[in-house]
Amino acid sequence: QRRVHGDILRDQLLHDHIQRLSKVVTANHKALQIPEVYLREAPWPSAQAEICTISAYKTPRDKLQCVLRMCSTIMNLLSLANEDSVPGADDFVPVLVFVLIKANPPCLLSTVQYISSFYANSLTGEESYWWMQFTAAVEFIKTIDERK
Repeated sequence: QRRVHGDILRDQLLHDHIQRLSKVVTANHKALQIPEVYLREAPWPSAQAEICTISAYKTPRDKLQCVLRMCSTIMNLLSLANEDSVPGADDFVPVLVFVLIKANPPCLLSTVQYISSFYANSLTGEESYWWMQFTAAVEFIKTIDERK
């Protein structure tokens, strides 16, 4: 019982933090360093819409698939915005962070913990790569100071 309450509280604290960030973080915020070539595509609403559906899924695999669809959507949008080069992690991660801040999906920490606990050992190479990017983005969001 206490653990469940702690999880709910943790999720709420992060949700509130992200809500405050959402009011001050723009696509060209210095903490993100999104390459200029991609800024005209901001705020990437189709990627936001994708991750906002995550709580509708029940199994860790389905939740992971939702994360992967969001990542794929971001990569497709970045590729369209800059046809001269293939977007790399330095292009992708800042946009992922921004999308997560603007979307602020519910129960983010519990979702990460759920997938990590019950599905992480089943991840394939590509799934594992995108999952690591996603969890790194969540960790980075925790460190952004909304007062700066």
